[in-house]
Amino acid sequence: MSFFNSNIFSKSDNSVIGIDIGSSSLKIVQIKKERGRAVLQTYGELGLGPYNKLSIGQIVTLAPDQLASIILDLLKEAGITTSVGGMSIPLKLSLVTVMDIPKVEEREERNVVELEARKYIPVSISEVTLDYSVIPQVDDSSLEFIESESDDDKQTKKETPERKQKVLLVAIHNQVLNNYSKIVQDSNLNIQFFEVEAFATARGSLSGERSPSMIIDVGAASVKIYIIDNGVLLSSHNINRGGQDISFSISKGLGVPFDQAEHLKRSLGKVKIQEEAKIRELISIHEEFIISEVKTVLSTFQKNMNVTVLKIILTGGGSSLDGFMDKIQNNFSCKVEEADPFSKLESPVSLHETLKQTGTTFSTAIGLALRALQS
Repeated sequence: MSFFNSNIFSKSDNSVIGIDIGSSSLKIVQIKKERGRAVLQTYGELGLGPYNKLSIGQIVTLAPDQLASIILDLLKEAGITTSVGGMSIPLKLSLVTVMDIPKVEEREERNVVELEARKYIPVSISEVTLDYSVIPQVDDSSLEFIESESDDDKQTKKETPERKQKVLLVAIHNQVLNNYSKIVQDSNLNIQFFEVEAFATARGSLSGERSPSMIIDVGAASVKIYIIDNGVLLSSHNINRGGQDISFSISKGLGVPFDQAEHLKRSLGKVKIQEEAKIRELISIHEEFIISEVKTVLSTFQKNMNVTVLKIILTGGGSSLDGFMDKIQNNFSCKVEEADPFSKLESPVSLHETLKQTGTTFSTAIGLALRALQS
């Protein structure tokens, strides 16, 4: 199974869907190609909490048959007219890493990748599905030498250094793929591919940047950090803190139910709230932690790769929290902007403002749909 795709902007003529199964909500987008453009047809979102007797915004774990039932609900509610498309797999259920392999002939690459992958995968190779993509090298100056026992051998190795090739490796446990296949089967979908959310989010968030950029995806369960250079994912990290943690802090700090805390959080900056100062103080604790973690990731990457990240792109439902973008901008010297995935699609002018406000929630689903248009 292939988890990669070479050209994210190619399109075909049929309507397709992108389905993003998040930790607290399910999102779907249907698009089609028309006059050489990707056109938005419909979209929708459902909170998963109420399906497990929890509040909207809370993280839930649901069985494949339950998720299939919710997908069918959303297909109907959003007026989806096609079953063809792609579906995301959470970063936490996959392994995505960059590794070095000896530079070999193309026909030998997979064998070498599988051999090297054993160092990164904690289970038997037979239990996972692997895919990889060779990362284009700018130059061959990064060469490694292998020491030998004799001076003659050392001299020989120095004269003929072992060339290394960087490879982006993706591994997903077969049981995870089986569970997602069951979701597809039970919901009568014609899913053409599964894609790790990191790649779909990048496709939906980026606007053709060629210089190093960082994506900060603020979800309900966690914050994902991706660093992409020239269209290639070079680093991914997961911070185990997200929107649900913020809402729980507000709930506990104010002594209100979770659903009320979630509402207060989302209302900041839009309406006058009596306890606004206290709420912002509670939120700030989490924001400072996230910013500290991002700084560590960014500093480590730039030092190890000897490059400078020039842009930070914010996406995910939690990124639109009032004041969050300003805090990121104040803590980093590079340009900071919100993702606007719906801008990649043609849509009625009357919807532009609404789509811009809700866009960051749909980066992954739109990224999936754009890839599906290529098939």
